[in-house]
Amino acid sequence: MNYKVNLLPPHLQVEGMIDKRRLLKLAGAVLGGGIIVLGYGGFLANFLLTRAELSRSNQELSRLKVQLQAAEAVHNERVRLENTLKEFSTIVQGRKNWHIILQGIGNVCPQEVTLTQLEVLPAGGKGETAGKPPASKAGIPPQGSMVSIQGVANSFAAIGVFERKLWESGYFGKVHLVKVGTDDKGRNTFLIEAELAKGVSR
Repeated sequence: MNYKVNLLPPHLQVEGMIDKRRLLKLAGAVLGGGIIVLGYGGFLANFLLTRAELSRSNQELSRLKVQLQAAEAVHNERVRLENTLKEFSTIVQGRKNWHIILQGIGNVCPQEVTLTQLEVLPAGGKGETAGKPPASKAGIPPQGSMVSIQGVANSFAAIGVFERKLWESGYFGKVHLVKVGTDDKGRNTFLIEAELAKGVSR
């Protein structure tokens, strides 16, 4: 049987002596460092993923913003065109109604009277601008509510008859003889302004 003899002094003898406390501290330090490294790695990976996701979200938001602006532009253009179409439809309908009214003026005109000019005016006639409605946004002229009638007649009596028949036609609420005179041929001239009656479509 062989025996192993350690001849070193006790304070130099390390064989068989294990410092468990130191070993635990070392193991704890290594474990703690590993946890910190792993935690930082996880945080860094999560940060990079979040930043990439945020970048994609910003790109998607920019794309949607452009699409939204395009959709709003299309909507605004559609509203503008619809309003313009409505105004043009109103004008077309008004022209049809004016055709009927002007035809009615011709029907009540006496044979002794010759009309030389018919003009559709805004409310108030030529002499008043305060009552003139503004032009529409679509550039369509405002609808008239008064007719200026100029002509010549063989007698002043014929002018009076024409004025009375205009009022009796039902198209006009007010008929005003603005002026009378004579031309270079000795004929009687006149200017009548007739305002449409309420409820009469223009």
